[in-house]
Amino acid sequence: MTIPAGLNNHVEMVFRPGELARAMKLLRILGCEPQTSPHPFNGVYFHFAKTEQLWISEVSPEQWAFELWLQEQLKNRGTDVTSTFLAGLESAPQAHGHFGIGLRTLEDWERVTAELGRAIASDPDLKGRVSLPIFQRPEDPDSVFSRSGGAMGRTLHQAFVRTDIISTGLLTLGQSIEIQHYRENDPAYDGPVKRLQT
Repeated sequence: MTIPAGLNNHVEMVFRPGELARAMKLLRILGCEPQTSPHPFNGVYFHFAKTEQLWISEVSPEQWAFELWLQEQLKNRGTDVTSTFLAGLESAPQAHGHFGIGLRTLEDWERVTAELGRAIASDPDLKGRVSLPIFQRPEDPDSVFSRSGGAMGRTLHQAFVRTDIISTGLLTLGQSIEIQHYRENDPAYDGPVKRLQT
């Protein structure tokens, strides 16, 4: 099953107080372009693949107050259950809530993931705040294709980003973003096509 790129209408996310520039830097690396139209909530909106919209705005004071309280609870009252859950968010992001960005060409996927790798290693704005726990090509032993015994993911290139810079929910728990490419979505691909039926 292949999911065509570009199905989302929009995604709304928040960033921490004072971190607009850091959020914009990350989204640019992911291939999103900021737009000049004003955002009604003192943020920015981005276009991805020229049509889909991705909105970001500073977290509300009420949410940030709750997040600070939650951070304190996790630090001082966390249990084995909370530690296991938080570790799972990092090590198995595909098993938890996330959203995906589908890149049309393998060249785009390679470029974005390489740029992410460089930024994670050396950019002081992103180092320690962004990780790439999963990076898989179809031929890799831990890929969807391999793990499914060839039943799915035959052309799926997949990477997962973890960050606490932006989130569709709680910044304290972080956000997982899947960066994927199916070869069938590439205009230059000339192999068999098997798309998701809609």
